[in-house]
Parts: sequence; structure tokens; C-alpha cells
Amino acid sequence: MGEPKTSVSSELYESQRKAIKDFVRDKMPDDAVKNLDQQYSQLSNTRTWVEKMSEKVNTLTQKTKKKGLLEKA
Repeated sequence: MGEPKTSVSSELYESQRKAIKDFVRDKMPDDAVKNLDQQYSQLSNTRTWVEKMSEKVNTLTQKTKKKGLLEKA
């Protein structure tokens, strides 16, 4: 979720995604709900960052194992 299709330009995708998000947030009844939405969005972004970082760590670990630079205790 949140990834644009390859046939859609990233600028168009991002502007539509932002417009929908802003529209929905404007319709939220109070600040508590808006705050929950913002916290969820930040959590989702953190999750994506952690997943990407995990992939990078795994890639580096595999490279170092191939070169014999990393030994397991």
C-alpha cells in the first residue's frame, strides 16, 4: 500500500494521494481523531524505514559473509 503503479507518474500519484489525505483529514470530527491519524501516519513511515533498513543490513551481511569478513560466534 502506498506505492505508485509504474504507469503513473510519481508527481501525479503524490499530488492525488496528498489531496485525498487532506480531504479526509478535513472531514475528521475533532483534533483527537486528527492526532491519531497523524500518529498512525508517522508509525507507518517508521515501519517502512525499518523494513528498508533491515533489507540493507541483510544485503551487507551477505556481502561480508561472501568475502569472509564476518564470523559467527
